[in-house]
Amino acid sequence: MVRVVLTADNHLSAYYRKMSPSQMGERRKALQSAFKQMIDFALENADLFLQAGDLFDSTEPGYEDILFAWKCFHQLTQKGVKAFAIGGTHDTPKSKEKMSPLRLLSEPGVLHFFSKMTKIETSRVRVNGVEVVVGGMSTNTRLPSSEDPLKGVSFPEFGELNILLLHYGVQGHYIKGAQDLTVSPGSLDLLEGVNLFAVGHYHHHKDFRISNKLIIIPGSTERMDFGEREESCGFYYLEYDSSKLDAQFIKVETQPMGQVIVRSSEIERALDPTSMILERIKEASNPRKLFKLKVEGVFSPELYHLVQWGKVWQEGKRGNFFFDIDLTSMKMNSSKPDIQTGGAGYSEKEEIQRVASALAEKASPEEREIFLDALNLIMEEYQKRR
Repeated sequence: MVRVVLTADNHLSAYYRKMSPSQMGERRKALQSAFKQMIDFALENADLFLQAGDLFDSTEPGYEDILFAWKCFHQLTQKGVKAFAIGGTHDTPKSKEKMSPLRLLSEPGVLHFFSKMTKIETSRVRVNGVEVVVGGMSTNTRLPSSEDPLKGVSFPEFGELNILLLHYGVQGHYIKGAQDLTVSPGSLDLLEGVNLFAVGHYHHHKDFRISNKLIIIPGSTERMDFGEREESCGFYYLEYDSSKLDAQFIKVETQPMGQVIVRSSEIERALDPTSMILERIKEASNPRKLFKLKVEGVFSPELYHLVQWGKVWQEGKRGNFFFDIDLTSMKMNSSKPDIQTGGAGYSEKEEIQRVASALAEKASPEEREIFLDALNLIMEEYQKRR
C-alpha cells in the first residue's frame, strides 16, 4: 500500500495590510498551526507528502516561516516520508533573476522541488513494493492567460502509480469569469499515463474523475479572505492498493472568520441604529475571530451619520482578534440638496458633506473608504466646535 498526504495553498507568511505587527505575528502562527496539524498527521500515516503550490504566500517569505517549513520537512525526512513540491502563483518569481523560496528547502535535501515551468520533471520512488513516479511542473508566471499550460508537454516516465502536481485553475471547476491561467479537462485526459492529478490554486477542495484519472483539488489549509469564510479547510489523504486509489478529505482546525452585513434600509428603520449594529457585532464576536462588518446600500450623509461609527469600531476591535469595516459596497447619494430660499444662507456643514460625498462617488472602493472615514472624523470634530 502507498499512503499519500496531499496539500496546496498553505500561504505561509501571508501579509495583511490592515493588521498591526502583533496581529500579523499571531495570524502567521495560525497559518503555521493549520500546516503543522497536517504534518503531524503525515508523520504517523504517510509514505509520501505532496505540496501542489503556494506553500508560501510570496517569493520573499519571512525567515521565521522559512525556518518553520524547514523543520516540518526535516521531521518528515527523519521519519522516512518523502516530500515533493512545485511553485505556485505566489511563490514562483516572475523574474529569472529571482529565486523561489522553495530552493531554500530543496538544497538541504528535505524537499524535492520541481522548479521547471514548461516541462514536467519526475522522480521515481519505490514505496512498499510499488513503483511510484511523482511529476511536477511549477506555475508558468510568464504565460498569457489564453494559453494552455499543458500544451506540448508529456509525462516522461511511468510506474505503477503516476502522479502529477500542477498549480492552475481547472476549467469548469474554478471561479467563473476569473482571468487566471486554467487547464481544460480535455488536456488532463489527454496526458497519458497519469493516474492522479494534484492541482493547487483553487481554495475550494474537490475531487472528481475524468475517464480513469483522479483529479484532486486539495483547497487551502487556512481561509485567506472573507470570501472563503464558509470554506472547510484541510488536506487529502490517499491510499493506493492493488490498482485502487481512495481519497479522503481531512479537516484541520482554523482561525474563525465571520462577516455581518448591515444595509442602509435597516439603518433607516432602526430606532437606534448604533445599538442595533453593536448588538449584532456582540452576538457574532469571538476573541480569535477575523471579523468584517460590511455596509451596503445607498446612504445620504445624514443617514450615514445616524450611526456612531466610532463606537462600532471600538466594539468590533474589543471583541475580536481582527476587525474591519468594509464600505466598498456602499454608495453615497451625492445629489445636490434643494436650494432653500428666504435667507437660508451658507451651511459649512452641508458644504463639507457635499464635497466629501462628491469625492467618494468618483473614487475607487479603497479610496472611497478613506474619504468616508475622513468625513466621519471631520463631522465629529465639527460637532465638538459648535
